[in-house]
Amino acid sequence: MSYFKLGDRVAVLDGHNTFATIIQVVFEPDGSERYAVQYDDGQTGTPVWSAFDLLPVKTELHDINQPSYYTAHPGGIEYIEITRHMNFNLGNAVKYIWRAGLKAGSLDGQSMACDDLRKAINYIEEEITVRKGEPSYLKGLSGNG
Repeated sequence: MSYFKLGDRVAVLDGHNTFATIIQVVFEPDGSERYAVQYDDGQTGTPVWSAFDLLPVKTELHDINQPSYYTAHPGGIEYIEITRHMNFNLGNAVKYIWRAGLKAGSLDGQSMACDDLRKAINYIEEEITVRKGEPSYLKGLSGNG
């Protein structure tokens, strides 16, 4: 009986309490199991952990705090690392560009991606309005909008 299977989310009890995903299950001759993990920062765990070194993580809770569409960058960079240095409008524009096509939902992938790109455009347009000095609530009323 396996405690964990490939793809399971776990917390590694290594003193750092890091999150990881099971990438390999090794069945030992004595019947025990060991697990290789990939940490959320993209590094593969060199040690192979026993079930006693790992705690299961409810995917739903992890997905709320770090959804995959914000952590899917091949470089292991999370969008917030970049956007925390931007103002609200620019940060949101980057966020929506970043996740375009990655967020699952009721719409097909292309429609969802287009919606995210439209949201990014809206935030960019709002930033242009702010930089021009025109309050957004007057946009379109002054004949310039």
